[in-house]
Amino acid sequence: MRRIVAVAVLVALVAGACAQGERKRFGDALNHAAKLASHDVYAGQLVVSLRPKNIPGGESGQAALQSALGDRLAAARGATLGQLAVTLERGNRRASLSPSPGAPPIVLFDPATVYARRTTRSAADRRKWARFEYDRLPDVSEPTMRELGQGAGPGDIAIVDPVFLTDLLTGALTGSIKLEKKAADGSRLLSFNTSISKAERKIKMREDERKQRKKLLRSLAITGDIHHGEAILRTDGTVSSIRILFAEHPDKRTEFDLEATLTLVPVTAADSVKQIALPSRDVTVRVPALATLKGTIQQQLVALGGRL
Repeated sequence: MRRIVAVAVLVALVAGACAQGERKRFGDALNHAAKLASHDVYAGQLVVSLRPKNIPGGESGQAALQSALGDRLAAARGATLGQLAVTLERGNRRASLSPSPGAPPIVLFDPATVYARRTTRSAADRRKWARFEYDRLPDVSEPTMRELGQGAGPGDIAIVDPVFLTDLLTGALTGSIKLEKKAADGSRLLSFNTSISKAERKIKMREDERKQRKKLLRSLAITGDIHHGEAILRTDGTVSSIRILFAEHPDKRTEFDLEATLTLVPVTAADSVKQIALPSRDVTVRVPALATLKGTIQQQLVALGGRL
């Protein structure tokens, strides 16, 4: 009997070690995908959606939700806030967003600044871009459910930009990584929990940048460190898509999922994708408030027929 028990324990230990080893290999693959992304330019699409997840109070809670958010966001399926074409230069930590592939960008990101194309009243207005500097962001209080709903819109993409989403590949927690599916072409769908603080350590983000990111996320009631994610890796190790579910908690019992899905394809010279060029200071207007920047992004998408 003791021998049978010992064998069973040994088998369990070996199986656990094998599973842990497999998760470690998957974690290395996610880190490797982020490194590969740093060497290439990618094109793709970013889709950001908001969905109610936990609304307490039954019918009265749903009524309060509709009052705060309106029917569009209160629906069980939620709503798409923005759907935009992406160019990503991860090595330069820059990204651009356009209404459609090949169209001029309306949002630009670099490590310290986000730019949004302005809707100008005159062709003579040279200041075509609004400029928001992350280090000018004041301390932010967590929004209430009503504030969160009233402010929800395409401008939320300013907080979950493509560079940040690819950073989160490096924050995957090894014990949580799971192979969900392997496709016929050899690509793998991995699910995982990702830690924002771990990703920040991995990419050696400066302390002031960490504080700025924390304030940006708090503006959407995203205060937790760990969030669920999925990624599809191609057979060559490059990343095909990333999906992160950011948990928004406007109060202790209410939860929304801000879902950001980024699909990426490496581009070549034949694709004629232009290098991201940031606007010079003399064609920008500095905006002091994040809400102003988000409003500028929404105006552009409405004017150009972007999805809401």
